[in-house]
Amino acid sequence: MSCKPAVLGALGVLKVATADQLQRLLRPGAVSNKAVRQALGDLGLHGLVASDGNTRDRRKTWRLEGAAGLDAAAAVLGMVRSEMGGTARGASRSGAQHAMAVNETIAAFVLGGSAPGAAGGVGTVRSWSTETEFLLPGGKRQVRPDGVWQASEIGCRC
Repeated sequence: MSCKPAVLGALGVLKVATADQLQRLLRPGAVSNKAVRQALGDLGLHGLVASDGNTRDRRKTWRLEGAAGLDAAAAVLGMVRSEMGGTARGASRSGAQHAMAVNETIAAFVLGGSAPGAAGGVGTVRSWSTETEFLLPGGKRQVRPDGVWQASEIGCRC
């Protein structure tokens, strides 16, 4: 089974991620990230994703590539492209430290704790949006939080 649509959707949310982060979020039971790396390679050949750097610990980072990547991710997510934000081009040139921390926070919510007796995860990567602009009451200023969790099952946008 191809995981290309799931990878596109996850990159549409996360903006930039490593294959390991994508594997943990999309295929948490898998023992390796080989399927995710193959999907990223195939999507790269079609001009939908690109790698433009590494994290500080030398893990290759991936992002959507241009309008084609944004369009493909928007179709997978059922969103309008203009509401998705950018492609994070260049974020990895400096190690993408902030983006990696945001991704790890999202992973902690989705996957839950790993200690004995820890709570399980909530939602999926699709329950999140990153770098989404919100207009403050009164319409005078926009804010752009790192991540927003949308728990539609309980009517929450936190």
